[in-house]
Amino acid sequence: RKYNEEPERLKRPPNAYLLFNRFMRSKLLKVNPNLSVAEISKSVSAQWKELSEKERKPYNQEASRLKQEHMDMHPNFTTPQLKVRDPRGRKKKRLTHPTAPKHPMSGFLFFAGSVRQEIALQRPSASVGDVSKIIAGKWRELTDAERNPWCLRATEDKGRYAREMQEFMA
Repeated sequence: RKYNEEPERLKRPPNAYLLFNRFMRSKLLKVNPNLSVAEISKSVSAQWKELSEKERKPYNQEASRLKQEHMDMHPNFTTPQLKVRDPRGRKKKRLTHPTAPKHPMSGFLFFAGSVRQEIALQRPSASVGDVSKIIAGKWRELTDAERNPWCLRATEDKGRYAREMQEFMA
């Protein structure tokens, strides 16, 4: 696949403003074909803002009809979450599917979740970063035996994640 090429995907139905925009854009281009995209967009958005609810009603009704039609044709549709591509080729953030299971927590995260509030109450002026540094220090001071309950919870959570991923992928 090429760098900027997106896979074929099902698109959401247009909202009322997009329907109005399509209609007005073609009208404006017939009147003055030399208008730039920016000028057309400014003009259309200004006109949309000036419309009363009564004038917007046909666009809202059409948008509702298209949305319902789309939902009837594709009942399991969710907005796809694709990888975000940085135009400079830097590290890409991967977006997750909205119904995908949460990743498993580590033993440290279970430990941090249980002691964070206590430490924050002991040091009310400490920032979130400072509290996190204190928690990390306490974690490092724990012996293997003291860490064991947190690591067992992490192991259980890994099992939960594996089960949920199997169900999700099925």
